[in-house]
Amino acid sequence: MAIDYAMKSETNPRRIYYFSINLGNSRFATNESFKGFLAQQARIVSMFKSTSYMPHRADFSAIREQVLQRSIAVVQDDSGIPFKYYEPAKWNRQLYGQYTKPYGSFRNLVQPDLQKAFADKASVKSLAFNIGYGFNRIPSNLLIARKRP
Repeated sequence: MAIDYAMKSETNPRRIYYFSINLGNSRFATNESFKGFLAQQARIVSMFKSTSYMPHRADFSAIREQVLQRSIAVVQDDSGIPFKYYEPAKWNRQLYGQYTKPYGSFRNLVQPDLQKAFADKASVKSLAFNIGYGFNRIPSNLLIARKRP
C-alpha cells in the first residue's frame, strides 16, 4: 500500500510504503519483486513497530542487513533492529521515552546496551505518546537513527 502526502513547504508529494510480507530469510531470498523494489530506492527511511522482535533473530538477518545498508534513517521501537547494530561511528542515535524491558512473552529479549543508553537521562528525549508492545502498560520507547555521511 502507498500513501502520498505533501508538506506545506514542498511542491512534490512524498510517498510512504507499507508492506505486509514475510521477511524471514528463506522468504526474502525468493521475493524478487520486493528485492527489486528495494534496489530501485535511493533514500530509504525505514520504520519498525511491534515486529515480534524478528529483526533480533538470525533467520531475519537478510532484511536487517538490507535496512542497515540502504536506509538513511530508521525509526523504531525496541522490537526493531537490536541497538548494538547502530554503531555510533556509522549512526547518529536519538532515544525517546523510557526503556525498561520488553513486554509480555518477549521479556527475555532485554538489550543491556539499550538499557545503558536509556540510563543516560541527559541524552534521552521525552515521548508524548505510547507506541509498541505494552501500550499503556509499560513505558514506550523510540530510536531514531540517522546514518552519518
